[in-house]
Amino acid sequence: MLSYMRKNATSWAIKVLLGIIVLVFVFWGIGSFGQRPMGRVATVNGEVITQGQYSQMYKRLVQFYERQFQGRLDRETEKKLDISGRALSDLVDSRLWDQKAREMGLSVSPEELAANIASQPIFWSGGRFSPARYQQVLRQWNYSGENFEDEVRAAMLHDKLLKTIAPNAHLSSTEAKNFAAWAKREMNVYYVAFDPSRYTEVEATDQEAKTYYDAHKEDYRTDPMVKVSYLLFRPQDYAKDVQVTDQQKRAYYEDHLTEYEVPRTVEARHILIKVAQDASDTDVEAARTKAADLAARAKAGEDFAELAKLYSEDTSAPKGGDLGAIEKKAVVKPFGDKAFSMEAGEISDPVRTLFGWHVIKVEKINDERVKSYEEAAPGIEEEIRTLDAKDRALEAADKGLDTCLGSDTLDKAAATLHKKALQTAFFPEVSPPPTVPSPMEFAGNAFELPQNEYSSVLDFPEGYCIMQVDATKPSAIPPFDEVKARVLADVKIEKRRKMAEDAAGKMLAELKAGKNLETLAGEDGITVKETGFFTRTGSIPGIGQESELRDAAFLLTTKNPYPEKPVVAPDAVYVIAYAGANEPDEKALAADAEQAAKTLTQGKENALAQSITESLRAKARIEYEPKFAPKTEKSADET
Repeated sequence: MLSYMRKNATSWAIKVLLGIIVLVFVFWGIGSFGQRPMGRVATVNGEVITQGQYSQMYKRLVQFYERQFQGRLDRETEKKLDISGRALSDLVDSRLWDQKAREMGLSVSPEELAANIASQPIFWSGGRFSPARYQQVLRQWNYSGENFEDEVRAAMLHDKLLKTIAPNAHLSSTEAKNFAAWAKREMNVYYVAFDPSRYTEVEATDQEAKTYYDAHKEDYRTDPMVKVSYLLFRPQDYAKDVQVTDQQKRAYYEDHLTEYEVPRTVEARHILIKVAQDASDTDVEAARTKAADLAARAKAGEDFAELAKLYSEDTSAPKGGDLGAIEKKAVVKPFGDKAFSMEAGEISDPVRTLFGWHVIKVEKINDERVKSYEEAAPGIEEEIRTLDAKDRALEAADKGLDTCLGSDTLDKAAATLHKKALQTAFFPEVSPPPTVPSPMEFAGNAFELPQNEYSSVLDFPEGYCIMQVDATKPSAIPPFDEVKARVLADVKIEKRRKMAEDAAGKMLAELKAGKNLETLAGEDGITVKETGFFTRTGSIPGIGQESELRDAAFLLTTKNPYPEKPVVAPDAVYVIAYAGANEPDEKALAADAEQAAKTLTQGKENALAQSITESLRAKARIEYEPKFAPKTEKSADET
């Protein structure tokens, strides 16, 4: 998400928007979370990292790895990846960079932050920044405004610090060429996969489980938990009382004319002949020739839609290449530039984009316009009703908070307000009940709230909320008997993994002794597969993004066809064997030198950033709460 962050605040329109955005930020609030001990996971040179911040980072990493593993991220894999440790390590590193930047007098002003966010098209509606769109996108990303703005500010500050400490290193043409050769080299391997789940005849005794539990007690430590009562003031509950007049609707329309601007669009069809960005000149020209022939046939009178159905390699082919009405910003630039320069009925020559060669036919041009009042009126009435209902809900919540502050418990206040107080069971911050409003944000607020105190009026998408923490449970290691079933399951998983590693190790030793891979695999009932050629940065066909396997593969040669040891991946243990390599030709290297230089520069900057981080860590005082302490470092209680 932070890749969207680029600075752009030069136009007068952006400057006007800055005031709007800064106001949005002020109402949401910008700043650190509360820093009570209950919510603390670590301190960095005296500055607290809260459990709320940790939970957000942990959740984002889990979501990232779930996408990487296509939804198959199980508890064992999560433990191997040490996602919880990575989350806290990233937070510590970020805090160290913040402190170093402040020490050097670097900062990000509210105007810079606002300009940065305002420049991102994903937050635009009608060609400009929209606060409503901004909030909508953050809800989709499961961010609160405060959390997102803090992360953007941190990214901008860290970028300033890196550029201050170390401008880009100079790269020689030889370095760039060598890096291109390294990156473009391709490898092919044979492989067999030992899946731990195939070892079904595994038992675990109570004594083995107890021994494992004693060695891994921290793995079973429970999270701190809270139990919460809350009141929810939903705008839709007040909408029925809102009356909207024609005068209000017309006034709203006049005040918000820019919201009803309809941008210029073209209704177009296209034929796509695919060609990879890194394809050879021969392949590029062959695809262009095919596209040019189709363009000539269409210009000679053949039906464009039928040609698209027969020859286009795009998903729009069954519809005759129909793209509907498109905005220029919604398509890749070369396509948009050409389509929006054409007349209705015109057919283009081939146009190259990152997808391949396109032949475009523009069927209709829709000029930009402003919707009439009659067109906009239904939506205006709903918008006014929504805004009025939200105002009424906020007013009721403010009065509700006054009542709460005069009562010992939220239950008593609810009775006075003739509302029903809602209650949760005990829950940890990383797993709030799905029934509460905005669960992760709800939990973050709950864990920052002292027991028996009332929150302020909290603004969630579902409505305004007032909460009170009724009770808390501290983190604890449960007795063995309580988690015995989990421990037995973990012991079995560990045994299966060890059996897979042992079987793979035995096969690898026999291969190195001269035995045949196909024969050995047959004896084990496993199929030998071949990956096909892949690069150091690409996915491995049939396997996916297994970096350790990729690294091991690129060390293989005809003289050393096997790795030193089996490759242990989250889902399986692999034995691999050399099947061939492709070296890039000189022409391809020359074409890739510029991109290689950019990539190598980024790599040098990343290495420098890591060096800076290690230096800052070496000088820092980092204290962890017991549950969160890395195994190689002491906790706050031990230091």
